[in-house]
Amino acid sequence: MRYRSKLNDPPFHGNFKTVFTFEHLASIRQGRAVWGPSFRAAFTLVELLVVIAIIGILVALLLPAVNSARESARRLQCTNNLRQIALAAHNFHSAQNRFPTGVESQEPPRIYGSGIRIWGHAVLPYLEETVIDNYADYDVGQATADWYINNAVTNSTRIMTYICPSDEVGSIDFPGENIFEWTRSNYTACFSADGIFAEPGANHNVDSLHNKSFLNPSVRSGLRGLFNVNVKKTVKSVEDGTSKTVAFSELISGPDRTQDLRGYWWGYFGSFHTHMRMPNTSLPDRLFGGSCFPEKSPCQPNASGWSAVVVAARSYHVGGVNVAFADGSMHFVTDSIDRLAWIGIGSINGGEVINAATY
Repeated sequence: MRYRSKLNDPPFHGNFKTVFTFEHLASIRQGRAVWGPSFRAAFTLVELLVVIAIIGILVALLLPAVNSARESARRLQCTNNLRQIALAAHNFHSAQNRFPTGVESQEPPRIYGSGIRIWGHAVLPYLEETVIDNYADYDVGQATADWYINNAVTNSTRIMTYICPSDEVGSIDFPGENIFEWTRSNYTACFSADGIFAEPGANHNVDSLHNKSFLNPSVRSGLRGLFNVNVKKTVKSVEDGTSKTVAFSELISGPDRTQDLRGYWWGYFGSFHTHMRMPNTSLPDRLFGGSCFPEKSPCQPNASGWSAVVVAARSYHVGGVNVAFADGSMHFVTDSIDRLAWIGIGSINGGEVINAATY
């Protein structure tokens, strides 16, 4: 093929195939031939850096919104779990004519060496966890050799309804007692409105600290929570009304693979909270023995005995905790709730007049 763009252009000799592009055709119309490939200018280094900077700014602006959306989804799942637990407690009441006992021993007032069942065990059949419940042995003495063996399957099985995705729930280890990777929970029952773990008059013989007014404010106030040790309560027991009384709340579990007792739902202290302390308080939980590991939430191993443990309701939700009232309704209680209101909704018999707007 031969082509001369202008009469004074030198002739081009050769045999080749030419692929015409729109630029070629346009150049031909303008009287000039373009036979080589067309070139575009590339990004300069400055332009590239500006684009990267803009993308970084956009990501920085969007990241909080994405994290907020994720936390909202996690909080919703936590609320749904709490609702299922509250409904299970009501179904237990329908079947047994009472609420589950917080801590129930088979040989009251004996605790150590007696078979025990925690409220978290009692509601398992009503959470469609009957198979797990069937593996539990509530008759064998707690902390005996057979107890560790017979309850290993139940207590080491991860129950998703007991886990809030906002918390990285791990397991609990007691190497000296041959307990490894037994599971934790993020949900607790309200044991007291203003006092310690065991309420005054609770039927147990571990110690008598729960009856001492200098340790337990409930001795003087007379306030009671919905759950406790070897104490059975019904809807009629809730004098303040089930729609105004907290049954369950949330807990930040102890660090993974430690002996921190907070969150071990199959034992005494890991399944309760008290309204003596405000939700998400900076005051440390008062734990017993070597059970305090403060990496996730504050604590001190300064409880003077078994009955005197104090654990606050806590969560990783911004600004408060979820609670389930005794009627099964869900509420988000802010950290700034009035202290008397917090105590009031924790009691079943205080006779308080509490405006729902306060929480």
